[in-house]
Amino acid sequence: MDAHQLPKPFADHADAAAFAREFAARAEPLWSGGAPRVPRLELTPELEGTLRSAHSGGRLIRGLERATEVLQAQQHGLAAVDNRTGVARQQRVSRALILTDDGAERFYRQVDQLLTRHTPRVAALRLRLDQHALGEAFFGEQQVARLLLVDHREAVSRVLASVATTWRLQR
Repeated sequence: MDAHQLPKPFADHADAAAFAREFAARAEPLWSGGAPRVPRLELTPELEGTLRSAHSGGRLIRGLERATEVLQAQQHGLAAVDNRTGVARQQRVSRALILTDDGAERFYRQVDQLLTRHTPRVAALRLRLDQHALGEAFFGEQQVARLLLVDHREAVSRVLASVATTWRLQR
């Protein structure tokens, strides 16, 4: 991910360029044959708070199927606007996938395809926790969530800023 591809609200953040470099340095394929590279990180209290805020604002979508549907519909709408106006917009990250670390290879291959199809509009972060911990953190006891879609560029910017802060503190 290049700094110029970051969401506009985050691109002006003091840590934006450093974030883009750190993202690339920490990124690894989702599975052995994967192409998109995704960094792994902890669910810090700051990131959890940011995701809670996104959830309470209706900006978190749970599950691969639903995320795929939403991204496809948005892509269709963006393409229609581009066709109508005759102007292609600059490609920036505006959505983020939050993944757990306990998916099967088949799941990660599907996520890989989703990321490839929607690059650079969609970035992904892989959390070092399982689907039970993520599900219970945001949806209640005995709930699971292997994938969350952060579905708004402002919310995505806040998520990336909280990750950038964590990475800066870890140096």
